[in-house]
Amino acid sequence: MDHKRFYKELGKLLYAVAAADGKVHPNEVAKFRQLIRDEVVPVESSRDQFGTDNAYYAEFEFEMLSDRDFPAADAYHSFTQYLQEYNGKIDAEMKKLCLHAAVKVAEATHGINKKESTYLTDLKLQLA
Repeated sequence: MDHKRFYKELGKLLYAVAAADGKVHPNEVAKFRQLIRDEVVPVESSRDQFGTDNAYYAEFEFEMLSDRDFPAADAYHSFTQYLQEYNGKIDAEMKKLCLHAAVKVAEATHGINKKESTYLTDLKLQLA
């Protein structure tokens, strides 16, 4: 599996959830960064050619999309296209990580709103 690509797509997924309501809130950014730092980086062993943990590509992607006010729906669509293309290569733990992280980002600001819920419901189906 191409870990760098997986984490870039994870960054798109988490950005889509955070931006679902049209604004990425500081609490969502903080929760996202905390998830990457505390839960993803410690378990990811792959590195790029420069020695950077591939998990940080999720953070790079999230920040780039946020800086550009990228449409949440387009970011989510990219992630679901990736899932369809590589579903057989994504193991159960990685799928669990995707859903867990998406729920945590959605809960970060005043709980899960309707737009975030729509993404989460679809994500559960996509990951099944």
